[in-house]
Order: sequence, then structure tokens, then C-alpha cells
Amino acid sequence: MVEAIVSFAIERIADVLVREASLLYGVRDEVEQLQTELKRIRCFLKDADSKQDQDERVSNWVAEIRDIAYEAEDVIDTFLLLRAQTGSKRRVCGLVKRATSMFTKVPDLHEIGTQIKSIQAKIVSVSASMQNYGIKLDPEGEGSRSTSESQRRFRRSYPHDQEDDVISLEVTIRDVKSQLLMEEEQRRVVSLVGMGGLGKTTLAKTIYNDIHVRQHFDCLSWSFLSQQFSTRDVLVGILMEVASKQDKFELVKLEEEKLLQSRLESIERNVDSMKVKDLSEEQKKRMKEEQLSESMFKSMLKQEKRTEEEQLFKSVMKQIKVEPMFNSMLERMKEEKLVETLFKVLESKRYLVVLDDIWKNEAWDGLKHAFPSTGKKGSKVLLTTRNKEVASYADPWSTPVEPSLLTNNEAWQLLSKKAFRRATLIEHGCPPEYEKLGREMVKKCGGLPLAVVVLGGLLATKKTLKEWEAVLRNINAQFVKWEKKNQYGGVYGILALSYHDMPFYLKPFFLYFSQFPEDWEIHKRVLIRMWIAEGFVPRALAREGEETMEDVGEQCLEELVGRCMIQVSRRDHTGIGIKTCRVHDLMRDMCILKAREENFLGVFEHYRKNIVARRIAIHPEISPEFAGQCSVPLQQGGNRGLRSVSYFLEEQRYWLTIDQKILIFKDSRMLRVLNLKGVYIGNLPNEIGDLIHLRYLGLRKTELSSETSLPMSIGKLKSLYTFDVRDNQLGRLPDVVWKLEDLRHLLIDLHNILGNCQMDTLRNLETLRWAHCENLVLRNAMQNLTNLRNLAVNFKRMEDIDRVMKSPIFSTGRLRSLNMQGKGSSFPNLEPLSHCQCLTKLELHGIIPEDPELVHHNLGYLPGSITKLVLSNSQLMQDPMIFLEKLPSLSFLYLGEVSYKGTKMLCSAQGFPQLEILELDGLAALQAWEIKEGAFPCLKILRLERLGKLKMIPEGLKSVTNLQELKVTNMTETFAKRIRVINGVEGEDFEKVRHIPSIST
Repeated sequence: MVEAIVSFAIERIADVLVREASLLYGVRDEVEQLQTELKRIRCFLKDADSKQDQDERVSNWVAEIRDIAYEAEDVIDTFLLLRAQTGSKRRVCGLVKRATSMFTKVPDLHEIGTQIKSIQAKIVSVSASMQNYGIKLDPEGEGSRSTSESQRRFRRSYPHDQEDDVISLEVTIRDVKSQLLMEEEQRRVVSLVGMGGLGKTTLAKTIYNDIHVRQHFDCLSWSFLSQQFSTRDVLVGILMEVASKQDKFELVKLEEEKLLQSRLESIERNVDSMKVKDLSEEQKKRMKEEQLSESMFKSMLKQEKRTEEEQLFKSVMKQIKVEPMFNSMLERMKEEKLVETLFKVLESKRYLVVLDDIWKNEAWDGLKHAFPSTGKKGSKVLLTTRNKEVASYADPWSTPVEPSLLTNNEAWQLLSKKAFRRATLIEHGCPPEYEKLGREMVKKCGGLPLAVVVLGGLLATKKTLKEWEAVLRNINAQFVKWEKKNQYGGVYGILALSYHDMPFYLKPFFLYFSQFPEDWEIHKRVLIRMWIAEGFVPRALAREGEETMEDVGEQCLEELVGRCMIQVSRRDHTGIGIKTCRVHDLMRDMCILKAREENFLGVFEHYRKNIVARRIAIHPEISPEFAGQCSVPLQQGGNRGLRSVSYFLEEQRYWLTIDQKILIFKDSRMLRVLNLKGVYIGNLPNEIGDLIHLRYLGLRKTELSSETSLPMSIGKLKSLYTFDVRDNQLGRLPDVVWKLEDLRHLLIDLHNILGNCQMDTLRNLETLRWAHCENLVLRNAMQNLTNLRNLAVNFKRMEDIDRVMKSPIFSTGRLRSLNMQGKGSSFPNLEPLSHCQCLTKLELHGIIPEDPELVHHNLGYLPGSITKLVLSNSQLMQDPMIFLEKLPSLSFLYLGEVSYKGTKMLCSAQGFPQLEILELDGLAALQAWEIKEGAFPCLKILRLERLGKLKMIPEGLKSVTNLQELKVTNMTETFAKRIRVINGVEGEDFEKVRHIPSIST
């Protein structure tokens, strides 16, 4: 790890030497000499890193080097901060004062030079002590390689199907399923119990996703709890999953009735308390109208007859969006009310709720009253826990299921699948000499699946027998060391060994995961953008070819997954790339320990103080008695080395005090990453502009609500890479964004605008979401935005979007994701899309013109690389399936409201060869749909919604044998009856859907 820290310092100095050459007058020689000394010391670190676990003297020496590297980095960043302040003063002063200012800053430069010489002296001192520790210079070893050379080593693919390698656990699965599917009168709790790493969560997921299980229950929900969790967040999460659209409407309606009643009573009180003579005639009239409208609305919502309620439901559903109102209602609810609401929703349903990783009886006490015990027959709660006492406490009459440890044969089977490529195993089998070593190693894993998987990931990077023998020796050494320290004994030794075996450049990427809370779902894009902001991915590396820093970051994540250090939660729309990932609890414990040892990152949880680290992650526990506030682990004037501050909140309310703002924005001038997502800050202080090293600024969901919320000083953040202000009510961004010339990712809401802000200066921009066409055509900006890969744009006129589509990013084919929204406007010719051969995700919301006289239909220009396609308001008259079914990679297709206005639809044989999900929604004119045999060979999910005139299920659906789920929503009752079984009588179309495991209407 220290090798990586020294490399970062070297890269930072190199960057300054190139980019800030004009500012180095007077200290350039010292800076260059410091870089040379650091390069020299790095050559020793590979040998030292391998020995520090065995020799405390070496460990101390390595710690000294780490602190020297941190100090060097601080000196360079302080120098740049001083020069920026000096430059700012010179601009304010006149020509005469400018010369004076230069002389007044000489002592600062002299001090910087003195500090650099002091660091060089420290390097000489520790270098002289190396021979005493037996550390030899190894210029040809790993330590001498440049970061660029080392990075190239991981540019190889890892099989994405590794997570599919599972060892047979049919007996356990069958046992749990039989308990879940038992139709008992009372709600029962089924528990999976066992130590961490035993595979409880994997088993629970397998059962949760089982088709027969999902078909048995009316609704299902999954919640991660962990040791620290918010009962409120869990309740809200379950409600969001189990409440149907009609449930949400009924709850919102009930809540609105109460609010209306309260408002009416308030109005009546105001009328009674006011003297009529003091009111003008206009005021009297307005008050009467307000009373009348409130009364009428209340009366409308209070309809008692069922038929009238259904009519009301349908009419109101068309006019309002229930989801935002429901979410807003949940935010206002207190915890007791949430329990009561969830109870009402579940009362009439057969439900399955999974509570993963529950630790204490108190956690169950806070949730159990939300689950009806005498509701619909057969309802269940499934727990996973490490504590048998919790399982017995939750349901004394249920027998906990404890997955067994792997046998030696099962462990070897799992290890071989992880250590060797599947194709290699099938073709050649495992060489006997490797098998002998492997079987000896898995004995140390104690039958724990996690340890076996991590060991397999480690061995996958070893190609020779000699390397396998070295791993076995290291396992034996680690096993002895950890066996006495921890309840998991040698298992932690194997996890630690997998960390030590990493190449040096990969270690900081891994240690960065220590900041995330337990069971946190980590979004790949956010993670990689923060990695880049921290400086883990050097600029020089991305310049070598077409690869960007984001590409390199993604390769690092893939290698961590390939080494089984990180778990994939969800794949992206391509089915190959990672969308979200997680860290196993035991791996996270080890990660936190190593990050703390390296002074790399500290986690501030629940008011614990006195954290000293280069990076701080804050997990504030929000509870009523603290009114949404907690102290911040920062000290006034003592945050010089702090490089990163990140908050991690779910849906809690939390806001910064004035003192906390000062600590962050005034006293932490070296920050590179500031992630305040979910923290209410009101207005951003003007001092934000002084954080000149800032590269990542996350302001999502921070309650910014006006043009004044973002100060003009943001334009001073010249190093900023990522600027995220989504989920706020800003209205307009300040006209300084064009100054952020290093910006790579600009993320704003569709309803926010950049005004007349020029964007032609943002040549490094890769992600722009959202933008208005006016900004993109201003000063011909699109001609300069040649690095764009992800673009979401809103337009009002065809001429504007036509100019955008004729820009270089369409002709060069760099785009990967494109979202264009026209709000009833028409697209021009889509021919430019045919050049976008890297485009995988495309959304078109607007009219797609059709001209019968043209040879090519506009949909014929869509590139074959597209895997996800969303169309709405296209107003197509010609059957779109004729063109879309030929897209070879398409796996997700959504045809939304008014996308097709025709009455017939045909899907040909061999059409849609890769499509897995198809959603048809709001095609009001569609009457007949024909599916030829051989179409949709890979289709798994079919959703039909608001197809008011569709008469029946296509006959050809019988031949779509891989279909797993059919969901029919807001269709006519006649259509729904055709696929139902009512009182044992099958509907007319049931034969066509009989083979589908999960059908819901």
C-alpha cells in the first residue's frame, strides 16, 4: 500500500511540474529533486511490503515512508493553494500593488523550499537505515515498475459468469422452501442461521428469486439490516415494495382527507375569529370560495359507493402521479404511523418479507408489529442472522435452518471453479499437481464458502505451480498469526493474504470500500468518479490511447471482482458491465482494519470522535433526540491533510450547522472529494471557491432551492471533475460553469437550466445530463464537446436538435448513452445515429417522422450495438417491430405511450434474438398482436399495460418457452379474465400462458 502512496506523490509532483510550470519560479529545482528521491525510495518498497507483517522494525520503517509521502503531497498542495491566493490578490490590486504583492509572498515560497529540503533530509535518513533491516534494492522487481506499466497488467478480461459457480445445496434450499410454502394460519418466521461467510445471504437470494416461491406470495420485499440500521428506513423500503398502485392511492386519499379536514377546521376557526367588518368584500369572497372548493374536494373524495370510488380512482389516477405523493406522505410519517400503515397494507396479502443480517432481538422488536400475525394464510418472514438467540426469539416454534459447512470435496470443487477458467476445466480438467496443493489449501478455509471463494480469486492470478506453492506457504504463516486473534481464525488470514497479494496500484481502490456502510449498494459510476477525483487513476495513463480514466477505473473494479474481493449486485443494461456492487461483512471488517493501519481512511459512526485520517466517511445515526444533527470529526484549523469527506445517509433528515460548515468549507482547504448527498445545507457558502483542489462535488438531495444557493465562486474550482446537483430545486445554475475547463461529469435535473451559459470551453466533458439545446448550440458548443459519451438533452425545436445531431460526437461514434426528449416536438432525420457504433442505451421521447416515399425508415438507422431502447410519444403509424426485431444486441425494449398509433403488430420468426425484457405501455390503438413461432428465443419478462383495445394474448406466445414472468396492468377486465383461472375454470387464453411460472394481473 505504501508503494501506492509514494506513487501518488510522484504522480502529483509530475502533474504539477507539467501543468503549473509557470508557478514554480524559485522552487522548481527542489520539487524535481524531491520527485527523484521518492522514485528512488519506491524501488525498495516491494521487498519491504512483503516483510512488514513478519518484522515490526520493517513495519515502522514503512510507516515512516508513508508519512513522508503524505507530507510531500501536502507541501505541494499547500504551495498551489498559496499561489492561487496570491494570484487572486494580484488580480484585485492594481498594476503597482501587483508588484508589491509578489515581494510580500517571497517568504511563503522560501518556507515551501525549506519544507521540501526537510523532507529530502528525512528520506536520506530512512534510506540509510534500510540496510539494517536487510531490505535490498530490487530495480527489476515489481516495485520498480512505473504505475503505467503496472496498470497494463490488469488489462485482461475476467469471466463474468463466475458468480454463477455454486456448490449444490439442494437439501438446505428444499428445507427452507418447504417451510415458506406451508400454508399455516398464523404468520411464521423462518430463519437461516450461521457464521459470517457461510452463504446465508446467497441462499436467501436463491430462494427469494425462485419462481415457485415468487408465484406463491402476493407480494415480496427484501431488506438489508446489518448492525446499525434505521428502523424507519426499513419500514419505508418494505412499504415501497409491497404496496400496489391502488394501495398507494388509497393511502394517499386517506391522508389527504385528514389534511383537508384539518385545513377546513382551520379556515372555519379563522372566519369565526375574524371581525367581518375588518374584511374587504374581495377578502370575504376569496374566503368563501376557498371554503367552498375545500368542501367540494372533500366531498368528492368521500364517495361511499364502490362503483363511484372506482370511477374516482381511474379519473384521479390519470390526473395525478401517485408515486411522488406517496413518497412525500411516507417522509412525513412518524415511525409508529409507518408500522400501522405497513400492517394495513399487508393485512390482506400473503406476504414474504426477508430481513437479511439481523443482529439483535431489539431489531426484531422494532419491526415485528408491522407484520400481521393473523392475516392472509401462509404469510412468512425470512431472517438471516449470525445469532441463534435472535432466531428463537423471533419465532420459538420454528426450527432455524443452519447451512452446513462445505466438505473438503465441495470446497475443492468450488475453489477449482474460481481458480481456473471454465473452458479450461472442461477441456483439460485440473492438473493433479495443482489439485494436491489446492486441496491442502482449502483445509485452512474451514469449509467456509467466503474463504474458499476469496482464495480461488487469489489463485486465479497465479499461473505457475511455483506461485501456488508460495501461496500455500503464506497461508500457513497467516493462519498461525490470525488463529489466536479472531473468532474466525485463519479465515481472516486468508482474507488478509488476498489483500497483501494485490499489486500495489490496486490496494487504494480496495481500501476505498472501507468508507461504505454495511450492506451498502455501491453504484459503479459514483465509485469510479470518486476514485478518479482522489488521484488513484493517473491522467498520463488515460492519455496513452483511446481509454479514458473512467475505463481504467472500471478495469480496476473488474479485477477486484475477479479476485472475489468485491461482489456484483446488479449488472447494467448490457448484461456484462457492473451497475452496483457490495462488500461482504467480513471483507469489510478487514478492509476497515487495513485502512485504519495505513491512516488511509477513517469511518465516523454514531458520534465516535477523535478520528485522524486522510479521508473521513461519516455515517450519522439520525434519531429524534438529536434533531437530525451530530458532531463532525473535524477540528478547527487541524484538517490540513484531509482529502475527502463523504456522508452516507439513506432517507434520513440531516443538516449541517453553521459551525460544521466552517469546519468543512473554511478549515479543510485540501479537500479533493466532498460528497454531501442527502445532507441539507440550504445555501452553499461562498468559501466553496477556496477549495481549489476539489475534484468531486456531490450536492445531490441537499435542498438547494434557488439561484442564490450556488455562489458564483464555484467558477474558481478549476480542478473539478464531477459536479452533481441532481434532486434539487435550483431553477438556474450560475453563469460560471463554463470556467470549469477540467469538468468531466455535469449532472443536473431536467427542470434546471444553465441559462445562457456557454459550454464550448468544457472540452473534457464526458457526461452531460441534462442539457437544453439552447446551451449546446450557443457559440456552436457541440463542435468542441468531442469527448461526450453520455448525453441527455431536452429540445423544443427540430432545428436545434438537428444541429446537435450533426456534431462530431455523432460522426465519430464515441457516444455510449443518449437520451433525447422533445415534449411533443419532432426529431429530424435519425441518420446520424447509424454512425454511433458504441451506443448501447438509447431513449427517444418525441415524434419520429415517417415518410413513405423515402427508402429508409428512421428506425432503420438505429445502430446494431443498442442493448436498451426506450421510445415514447413517437406517434409511429408503421409497425416498429419490423425494424426493431432486427437489432442483434437488443435485450430491453420499452414502447411507451403513443409510441405506436397503429392497430396491428407482427413479430417475425427469429426476430429479437437477444431480447429479454419487453414492455408495451399506453399503445391505445393496438387491437391485434401476432407472434410467429421462433420469435423472442430469449424473452424472460413481458409486461403489458394500458393496451385498452388489445383483444387477446397472441397465439404465438405459447412458443416463447423461456418466458418466466407475465405482468398485466390496467388492462380491460375482459382481457384479464382470458388469462385467469376463476373457480377452477380456465380463461380462453390460459392455454397460451400456462407455461409461464409467474403471472400477475
